[in-house]
Amino acid sequence: MRSFPSGHAFTAFSFMSYIALYMAGQIHLFDGKCYLWKYCVVSVPYVFSIAISLSRVFDYRHHWEDVTVGSLIGLIVGTFTYFYYYPSLKDKNCDIPYQNRKIIEKIDIDKQSNYYASERVDHHNNERMDNHNNERMNNRGNERMDICNNERFDNRANERNDIRNNERFGNRNNNIRDYY
Repeated sequence: MRSFPSGHAFTAFSFMSYIALYMAGQIHLFDGKCYLWKYCVVSVPYVFSIAISLSRVFDYRHHWEDVTVGSLIGLIVGTFTYFYYYPSLKDKNCDIPYQNRKIIEKIDIDKQSNYYASERVDHHNNERMDNHNNERMNNRGNERMDICNNERFDNRANERNDIRNNERFGNRNNNIRDYY
């Protein structure tokens, strides 16, 4: 009775069933595309666990009842462990654990709320702002309004300031080369 249930069979089946289900989720086993290689990849861990369990019987370390019960307990524990962290294999996001799914759903909700927040009306000019562009061109071609910060920029003025700064301070890379 000291060998009931088989610890080797339990460990092999619990670990390998979790690995097999994990691989099935990562390759989307039940995505509707029946490829033989997917089923072969998923069955490899089960073959290893069966080989470990049978080696216990053939080496006369355990009785077949011990190995069978240990294998069933390991299979149940490995399956419950997988489904504790991951959704069903028929789910379209079966490769994403529940913890990360909450984070991804939060990011999607934030993106969606930002999308609706950008769909607002500029009451100053009584115009509807564009959803896809956070900047709208003003009547003057060179001036634009940044909607997020409500600041106005003049493209030509910025270019002139850049030119003046380069003339005033020079191109620092050239100055460094002159000294060495």
